[in-house]
Amino acid sequence: MSFLNIALPTTASWATSDVVVSGVTTTLQLFACLVVLTSVFFTFRPLLSGIARAFWVSLFPARSRAQETAERLLRTRLTLRRLANDSELSSPAMAAELQAMSART
Repeated sequence: MSFLNIALPTTASWATSDVVVSGVTTTLQLFACLVVLTSVFFTFRPLLSGIARAFWVSLFPARSRAQETAERLLRTRLTLRRLANDSELSSPAMAAELQAMSART
């Protein structure tokens, strides 16, 4: 701190005002960028959503009807086998019937 800062306090406050002005300017620039990006997003939203959907489908393609049927049958077969294994000790006849049903699916 120099002697001039004591004699002329206004010069010391200029540095503070420069910081405040630069902070306000930076905030306004950031806000302007956000406004522009938001307007671009809303303008091109159909295009951007189409690109996102195409990217999603390329990562996770839709399964065919045959694949869905095969998965459903596999789940049914595994469920019947699990039920047969659970009831094997308490009801052997029921377990045998469930095993036969699972073999038919």
